[in-house]
Amino acid sequence: TILFERDTSANGCGGKAKIGEGRFADVLLCRIVGRHRGRASTAAPQVHAYKQFRMIDVVPHEMLAEIEIMTMVHDHPNIAKVLGVCLEKSIDGNNPDPIPFGPGFLMEFMPRGSLRDVLDQTKKDGIDIPWDARRDIAAQICDGMNFLHAKDFLHRDIKAANVLVVGAEGWTVQIADFGSAK
Repeated sequence: TILFERDTSANGCGGKAKIGEGRFADVLLCRIVGRHRGRASTAAPQVHAYKQFRMIDVVPHEMLAEIEIMTMVHDHPNIAKVLGVCLEKSIDGNNPDPIPFGPGFLMEFMPRGSLRDVLDQTKKDGIDIPWDARRDIAAQICDGMNFLHAKDFLHRDIKAANVLVVGAEGWTVQIADFGSAK
């Protein structure tokens, strides 16, 4: 069994679990703690992002559609991957927090955030993104979109805020947020 835990430490996100939000969901920073036969794993927890849908009384059709699409297109390097899914209101019914994690899905945590975040930060810092990096980013987005279209999916909300920047350095990107996709 894998348990999700919120990272509310100062090292996590300053005591706040929310690291992003969209129209129907919040993105939370979380740690995965493995358990084997009821005992906590000695391995270091892995930090991930958890997209938690706000409509917690029912599992919305849109959420299931987004998860289905993401699991069907996860085998491309420029498409964000779903690592796990929770369709329950709460994983730990004994937790005093009434909804530690509602329905949603687990993804890799991208510490640099979205391309929009990176563009805003570089502008604020007075840094110019090199033209070869700009071309590479555009080509990766096109590769990901071409892959989606070949699978008969339309993203329908492609923008810098829905493109994640992978890793601490470099310009590898992944298309995310398939909530509007068909």
